Amino acid sequence: QQAGMVASLGSSIRAARVVPVSRLMPGLRRIVRTVSAELGKAVNFRVISEAGKLDRDSHACCQIILEHMVRNALDHGIEPPAERISAGKSDTGVISIDVRKQGTDYVVSLSDDGRGIDPQRMREQARKKGLDVDVDSLSDREAQRLVFHRGFSTADKISEISGRGVGMDIVMGELQRIGGDIEIESNLGRGTTFRIRMPSNISVNGALLVTVADTAYAIPFDGLIGVEHVPVDEFLQAVQEQTDLPLLGRRCEPAYLAGLCSGV
Repeated sequence: QQAGMVASLGSSIRAARVVPVSRLMPGLRRIVRTVSAELGKAVNFRVISEAGKLDRDSHACCQIILEHMVRNALDHGIEPPAERISAGKSDTGVISIDVRKQGTDYVVSLSDDGRGIDPQRMREQARKKGLDVDVDSLSDREAQRLVFHRGFSTADKISEISGRGVGMDIVMGELQRIGGDIEIESNLGRGTTFRIRMPSNISVNGALLVTVADTAYAIPFDGLIGVEHVPVDEFLQAVQEQTDLPLLGRRCEPAYLAGLCSGV
C-alpha cells in the first residue's frame, strides 16, 4: 500500500514538473515568420516530431537555445532567394525541428537547407581573430565546432537578428549547465543539422518520513532494510545494556535517530 502511495505521489510530482515540448513551437514559428520577413527571405518552418515532455528547467533552457539557433539559421544559414536560385535551390528555405526521446535523454535536431558551415572559412576566421587554437591541426568537423568558441563569429559585422551579444558559446554553456551536449552535421552548400542531446532530469525518490521531537527526517527507501515495531521498554533496555535487537532475522545495534543525524 505504501509503495502504491509513493508511486502515485511520484506521478503527481512528475506531472507538475513537466511541460509539453509542443509549447516551444508557436514561439519558434513566430520568430521564423517575423525574422524571415525582416531579412527578405522566404522560409518554411517544419515540425517533424514534437512528442514528449521536458522538466521545467530543461524546457526553459531549450527555449533559450532554440530561439537563438533559429535566429542564427535565418541570419547566417538560409541564403537570400537570389543566391538560392543561383545555387540551383528553391527560392524558399526550410528550417525543420525534430524532437525524440532516446533512453533517458531527449534529442532535438534543428536543421536548415542553407549554406552549410565552411570549415576553411572557420579556420581563416580563427586565425584572423587570434584564437588560441592550433587551426592547421583541426579536422573539418573540429573546425566547424569553432562556432561554439567564446567570442567567435564568421560575420563581418554584428547582426541585430542573431547577434545582440548572445553567441553560440552561450548555447553550449546552457547545455553544459544541464548536462547536455550538441553535435554538428554540416555539408557545404546543402545545409546544417544541430543535434542537441539533453537529459530528462525527472526523478522522484521515495523516503520514510519520521518526526523526532520537533525535527522531521526523510530516510531514503534505498537505504532501508526494513521497518519493524519494537516496544519502547525493550529498545531502551537494549540501548542501556548495549545489546543487539533482532530485526528481520538479523542482529542490529539500536541507536537514537537524532544521535545518528547530529553530525549531518
